[in-house]
Amino acid sequence: MNFDPPQASSLLGPLFSKSSIFLISDRETNLSFARVLLGQILSPNMNCLIVDIDAFYASHAEELDHCAGWSNTTIYVPDVVCDTREVVHTMIAKGHNNILIIDNVNSLFHMLSHETPQVASRKLALIMAVLSKHARASHLAAVSIMYERRFASPTTNRQPLSELGDALVSVRRRGTGLVFNVRRGEVWAGGTYEV
Repeated sequence: MNFDPPQASSLLGPLFSKSSIFLISDRETNLSFARVLLGQILSPNMNCLIVDIDAFYASHAEELDHCAGWSNTTIYVPDVVCDTREVVHTMIAKGHNNILIIDNVNSLFHMLSHETPQVASRKLALIMAVLSKHARASHLAAVSIMYERRFASPTTNRQPLSELGDALVSVRRRGTGLVFNVRRGEVWAGGTYEV
C-alpha cells in the first residue's frame, strides 16, 4: 500500500488534538494499519513515538521498514510489569512528538493488572484521560490500538475500555485497502474513510 500526501493529510489531519481508539479485528489488519500509519510519517517534520507494549512494531520492523521514516520514530517497549507513572512519563515526556501510537490497549490493561482488575482499570482510565488532555494541549495525534475481540471487557467503573478515547474507530480490510468507520466522536466527514 502506498499513500500520497493528500491522503496523508486527510487521514491524519482529523486525528490531531485528540485521543482516538482504533478497533482492530486481527494481527493482519493491525499490520496493514501499521503500514498506513507509518507511511504517513515520512515527512521530516513529523515525529512519532510508538509505545509498543507487545513488541508488535519491533517484531515487524523489517516488514514495516519500507513504509516508515524510522529516523523520525522512537519505539518504546515497556517492562512486563510497569509503573503507571513510567508509562505516562514516557508518553508525554519523550520529546515533542506529533503522533503517539499505543499498541495495544488490551495488553496495557493486562500489564497494569498485576494488582487487581479494578486498580488496573482505574490506572488505565487515568492514563487515557491524561493522554487525551495532552493530545489537546499539544496538538498531538494519539492513536491507541485495541483488539475488538475483547471489545466488551474489561470495564473501568462499568465503562468499556473502548470508551476511554475521544473517538472510537473500527478498522476493516477491504480488498487491498482499509476502511475506517467512526463509531463515536468526530473524525472524518461522513464518518467513514477508505485507503
